[in-house]
Amino acid sequence: MLHPRVEGNTALFDDVPGLTALVVYLRPSLRGQLLPVLADLGIFVAEAVGEARAANWTSGRVHSDLVIVVGDDEEAHLRFVSQLASRVSAALIAVTPNQACIDSYLRAGAQACVTDDDTSPSLAAAIRPVAQFARRLKDRALQDGRTESVRVFHDLDFMLAPPELSCDSRSVALSGTERDVLLALVESLGSPVSSEALEARLTRPGTTATRGYLKTVILRIRRKVEAVGGDSGILGAVRGYGYVLRG
Repeated sequence: MLHPRVEGNTALFDDVPGLTALVVYLRPSLRGQLLPVLADLGIFVAEAVGEARAANWTSGRVHSDLVIVVGDDEEAHLRFVSQLASRVSAALIAVTPNQACIDSYLRAGAQACVTDDDTSPSLAAAIRPVAQFARRLKDRALQDGRTESVRVFHDLDFMLAPPELSCDSRSVALSGTERDVLLALVESLGSPVSSEALEARLTRPGTTATRGYLKTVILRIRRKVEAVGGDSGILGAVRGYGYVLRG
């Protein structure tokens, strides 16, 4: 669980310039603590109020590097976070009213959680590693875009930045985790990749990817392959070892 507590005024603000954050308010919340921390980290903020308005931002793909969802323990809020985590490549942080909600949001797919009661140093300590991770993802995507932004397999176009699968006129956005796993499989096209290697691709700051989570990501990739008209059978399981994208 990534919810560190920093005592006193000891947090150092390591700038993570060039990032953008979409802050989605699903409930009323004071913004006085959160926004100055993001500013100190060098993160530009856009805001959306309510799930309906946020859906306009996320119907296709999120153009922000971070999504920060301010929610409570309502099932609809958790479902919204789960849907975001499954379809966007941006890093995801949840702001909860208290610590009792944290585990639910982490299970829903948030990479870090903070609460309304956290002080600025505590907020920075939780947000900074996720922002640094988002910065690395952005740098890697830019590098991929300068070299080879599209990989082709089985008549499917796999775009790295922004991540998506397409075939003919159909396309579907990929989440960051889906892109990372699919890229590992494409790079070893025809050869099995171990579950351990794929889980390493899924590991986010302060978390450990589980075998069950990997299976969920593989299932989502198969569904998206089918959604653009591909054969999901090209992504096979190798019993006792891992997975293979058949050449």
